Amino acid sequence: MKAEAINFEMRAVAFLDILGFTDFVRQAEDQASEEYRTLCELKAVVEAELDVSEFHIKLKPTCTYISDSIILSAPVSSEDYSGLVGVAIKSIQIAHQLLGMGFLLRGGISVDKAAHNASNIYGSGYNNAYETEKDKAINPRILLDEEAAKVLDNDNAYQGRKIRELSTFLKEGDDWIVDTLNPHSSYIGDNTQDPSRLFEDYRNIIVENLQKFPLGNKVRGKWEWMAGFFNDRLERYRVGIGDVEKIALPMPPTHFRQGDADEIPDPNWMRPYHAPGGTARINPTPEKKPGKS
Repeated sequence: MKAEAINFEMRAVAFLDILGFTDFVRQAEDQASEEYRTLCELKAVVEAELDVSEFHIKLKPTCTYISDSIILSAPVSSEDYSGLVGVAIKSIQIAHQLLGMGFLLRGGISVDKAAHNASNIYGSGYNNAYETEKDKAINPRILLDEEAAKVLDNDNAYQGRKIRELSTFLKEGDDWIVDTLNPHSSYIGDNTQDPSRLFEDYRNIIVENLQKFPLGNKVRGKWEWMAGFFNDRLERYRVGIGDVEKIALPMPPTHFRQGDADEIPDPNWMRPYHAPGGTARINPTPEKKPGKS
């Protein structure tokens, strides 16, 4: 039997690890459980197609599940690195869905050679993304590795706008990360009518988890980072979620920079950098039939 060829190509690869997910999946094995229903909703979000027409492609990232990890990848286009943006957008959608379920997401993104199909993935892109998540991300953030960061640092652009100016990405110190709390409609799906309510729910989830663990606890440290990030996003995205109360923390606030911007007083500053409205979204889920849960 002739072996099937392996197609290596430049791809943007995200390795995403769901923190504390093992026990939840064990409970979801009961198909009558709430956990099972919620897990099915998460799967639908992961697999939904992105219509990223502004980036000249219809993108459905290839996806592989391994236990509590999700691997996403998409081809890197020759001009505008659409695959990197698409994988980042999908990662944000997944992060929103998981935080609403009470879980944090940590990940790494790389741009390199990879071959990815429905059953397996090979190549440096995958290895680098995995190592970035495992060894470098540390906190519940999605960190771009050196090769992926070059795409943003090297003035790559589409339609005259630098990719790093999209609100999809921001900097923590010298690191490029994905804005997993971006409240734009492209990322929060059915919650666009009242994003403040969604963020109130997030606040309650974060505070509840902070209260579970004593100061100095490793797990609490992850939630403390998320609380600082949450407070920073409330400040940056004051339009729509500005009335949500910040979380009191016993440490100085973390400082993040959006694209090329640092201190920008105008609360509408992010509008030019939104993902294209209506072109990068979660496809609507089918309406449930009466009497079905």
